Amino acid sequence: MTGGLAYVLADEAARNRYHADFVQAVACSAEEDAMLRQVLIKHCLVNWSPSAALILNAGPLLPFMRVQPLQLPCAVDQTWPYTAPHPELCCGWQRQSDSLRREYSGGVD
Repeated sequence: MTGGLAYVLADEAARNRYHADFVQAVACSAEEDAMLRQVLIKHCLVNWSPSAALILNAGPLLPFMRVQPLQLPCAVDQTWPYTAPHPELCCGWQRQSDSLRREYSGGVD
């Protein structure tokens, strides 16, 4: 890792496939869950991803854990403004995905 954060499926994080001398797996906060959900929804709408759809339907909380350096370079909430979808960009994705959904469903929403 380069000092950043990685969000991995909890099952994978539980296998301890990371170097515990440098990183640790921790539960995601409610805010992170909400942001991850937004990113996954956008990904699912744009790419028609069955994997993203399965993850989104896994339950009320997403099955992710955050893998982070033992010594964080900054607070976790400071990393999301650079990653989170920007509303001005998402609006175009939403319109495009709505149009595609209507096209592939024969005009039925």
